[in-house]
Amino acid sequence: MTAKWESRLDQIGKGEASAAQFVDQAKKLSQHLVQDAKTRVEQLEVDPTQVPAKRARGATNRPVGICPVCQAELLDRGKFYGCSAYQKNNCGFTLPKTILGARLTQTELKKMLANGKTKPLEMKKNGRTFQAMLYLEQHQLKFEFVKGEA
Repeated sequence: MTAKWESRLDQIGKGEASAAQFVDQAKKLSQHLVQDAKTRVEQLEVDPTQVPAKRARGATNRPVGICPVCQAELLDRGKFYGCSAYQKNNCGFTLPKTILGARLTQTELKKMLANGKTKPLEMKKNGRTFQAMLYLEQHQLKFEFVKGEA
């Protein structure tokens, strides 16, 4: 079809064919294709309960702790940790797995949730490396610089 269109466009360029007629035929073909697609979709019989949910790469959806906001399970969602009650009660608590180049592992996350802080993590910003511990304050992730760092 592309070859036919190129040939027709070449003819239009030479004044041997009508541009209006070409556009009209292309419009009719497009309408036919869209209607055909709609009909085919309507004929599909799909059971939504049998369609597997798409998971983010690396997401295990395993519990890794308790959400400090609503006390539901905190789940591994791939690139971040997120509250399992997001859809149920609109809890939007999340934590990134990588902060300024440092990995917030499940072990460190559990330490932070249980004891208030992570161990000192090596972070980078503007080409400078420093160590800081992560903690939550009013459900917001904060940094506590290791002495001698700033």
